[in-house]
Amino acid sequence: METPSTPTSDARTGLLWGALVVALVLALGAGAWTLLSGRTQRGAVPETASKAASSLVAPGDGEPLPDFSLTERSGRTVTLADLKGKVWVADFIFTRCPNVCPDLTRRMLTIRKKLDDAGAASVVSVSISVDPKYDTPKVLAEYATHFHATPSWLFLTGEPRAIYGLVNSGFRLAMADPDAGAPGHSNRFVLVDAKGRMRGTHLGTEDGVTEAIVEDALTLDREHREGSR
Repeated sequence: METPSTPTSDARTGLLWGALVVALVLALGAGAWTLLSGRTQRGAVPETASKAASSLVAPGDGEPLPDFSLTERSGRTVTLADLKGKVWVADFIFTRCPNVCPDLTRRMLTIRKKLDDAGAASVVSVSISVDPKYDTPKVLAEYATHFHATPSWLFLTGEPRAIYGLVNSGFRLAMADPDAGAPGHSNRFVLVDAKGRMRGTHLGTEDGVTEAIVEDALTLDREHREGSR
């Protein structure tokens, strides 16, 4: 009766190299997912984090957003200047999205309620459509009504190339080219201070993300009020 053979030194070496290759492929895959999910900004919670925490950077480190002009669900024009003097929380969605976007919108609804309960109704929620060809103001108005959005929650659309440039070059987050097919975008929330500077970001799927965003927004709002005295 033959006894089982044991791996030779060459075989063991081959197995080791195979394991290393698999580990490298997994690491590269994780890196690619990070890039597609949204570029990490200064002070951001790492993409691999499972628990949300404060992500704010100092005022001097906040990156200013470029000017923009978009259309709100009501039909009125909203520019960066209109939001100056107000702290705001932005996210990126599209109404035909079947899974991630409804989750992000429900989280924004929770954020909105918590801010209102905390007496911070002046903090604005801003949801920007990454599918502006379909998401007209009328479509966004119906979507907003479905989620019981208040007037302090803006839903913005606009010229596709303008939104693409704003998300990629302004917010420095990933978004699929609107002329290239299906919409794709980062699932991050971005905190913007009253001077139009990006001060923090949170991955929308993190545990405790709504509480962390509310805490950061209240901090920015308090900072603005104290600086305005």
